[in-house]
Amino acid sequence: MGTYMGNVGHLMQHWTLCELLTAARERTSALNYIDAHAMSPRATVCTRKRPDAQFDTVRDELKLPREKSRYERAWHNLAIQNAQRGPGYPSSAAFVREVWNGAYSLLLCEKNQATAKEIKRWLDNVVSKDTNCRKEPELFPHNWRDRFRQDQGLPRPADPDNSLTLVSFDPHSYSKHPDGRPNTPDREILRPPDLELVVSALEGIEGGVLIQLSTYSNNGGNSQGTVICSANSTLRGGEFALAAVVKANYGNNKRMMSLVYARKVKWSAELAGLPGLFDKWRPR
Repeated sequence: MGTYMGNVGHLMQHWTLCELLTAARERTSALNYIDAHAMSPRATVCTRKRPDAQFDTVRDELKLPREKSRYERAWHNLAIQNAQRGPGYPSSAAFVREVWNGAYSLLLCEKNQATAKEIKRWLDNVVSKDTNCRKEPELFPHNWRDRFRQDQGLPRPADPDNSLTLVSFDPHSYSKHPDGRPNTPDREILRPPDLELVVSALEGIEGGVLIQLSTYSNNGGNSQGTVICSANSTLRGGEFALAAVVKANYGNNKRMMSLVYARKVKWSAELAGLPGLFDKWRPR
């Protein structure tokens, strides 16, 4: 049984993801989606230790007849499809499949073996039967770093001239410190050497590339500004530019944000408005 946090971080991450997909599907013919921290397609165990009124309000109002964001509509549809399993929350890959209405391919990395088995069942029973999935979906049931280092390279887009590669990183946090305590399954930390690996692995990918990097903690001297400067300095070497910063702050508690980086995406300037749109949607 997969786990999920069930907090405002999910709202921030997946609202942003759905907006990226909506913008891209009007401009590209195919999506090459790569997830370094894939979770269960339908996680059913909430691990948060305290209530999150914002997350609960959005979830509880999904059925109400009012204007909804693309994210809310997708979440509602996925909840209906999985109603027999009871309450839960979809993964990023599930949102991708729901929102994207064209050709796509998947590479999902998940080192938790129990969760990887759930992903494998979903890929075999659902995704493999989807005619829009143009390549055999790939599950890598180990640390994403090992897959990014493989000589075979990352999956290539089907149509480099009119496809988008979207890479998602959803660790517990990003740290500006290049080394530290070893990563653990439930507190994954992304560091500058990891982004150097990302730049190297994506070097041979043709066409437009977006990176969504979501982080949820500012411990260890990693303020939001510090994290942005650190990530910028590394990703700049791969010709990536910061396109948007979507933040989910609680007053003075400035911890959560989703960074969007773009390379060779002609319409990336349009993503600069995402933070304002999120700030308008969130109070609703």
